[in-house]
Amino acid sequence: MKLAPLHTLDPRDAAFTVSEHITFGAGNPFTRTRQWQFDGQPDQGGSQECLAFGTAAIVATQPFSQPFPNPDALYAAMCKIDGRQHDPDTGSTLQAAMSVAQARGYFGSFLWCGNATEAWQFIAEHGPVGFALPWFQEMMQTDDEGYVVLPTKLDLSMALGGHFIMFNGTESATGEPAEADFCGVNWSPMFGFTGRFRFRFYDVNTMLSTFPHASALVAPTKRVFAAK
Repeated sequence: MKLAPLHTLDPRDAAFTVSEHITFGAGNPFTRTRQWQFDGQPDQGGSQECLAFGTAAIVATQPFSQPFPNPDALYAAMCKIDGRQHDPDTGSTLQAAMSVAQARGYFGSFLWCGNATEAWQFIAEHGPVGFALPWFQEMMQTDDEGYVVLPTKLDLSMALGGHFIMFNGTESATGEPAEADFCGVNWSPMFGFTGRFRFRFYDVNTMLSTFPHASALVAPTKRVFAAK
């Protein structure tokens, strides 16, 4: 599994935030969990097309439940938007990935979560969320329980590159954030439990707060939203 370039912010994202467009149910969000069904295990192999594989996986996950698109075809269209050659070793941008999926009718809109709580609530009520983030050597495999483990020292200069994963579920044994986990899929059958893993809620917020310009949670929807 090769890693892509780091995520970079796009000024257009500010007009499409979850907080501006969606109102969630009241009460403790950690008492509401959800698993959106995704079958199969994509394998990106030695390419840097994690955004294409992740976007295709979201398309094939409930509530979209479309046939798994050809990641290489998605990637070619993404590279065109980015103004790059179709080279599996260059990677692409998250904005391009979501724009291609929207243009092809897979998504009505895509919104941006401001924090892990918004991502949790979105999964509970609407569908899967994608997470772009820096990836470190310590994260190349999970621990024995299937958790992604962050390095002790979070230094962006030590990142191997950028990666894109999907959260298609949430679990909380106690209804408290300290015991809350995102459940997700990565694009290698050798990762975690046949590509499945857990990511601690607080660790997601740690990545977002530590790397605000190199990480993002994107929430595709069936609905079409206008910019605010």
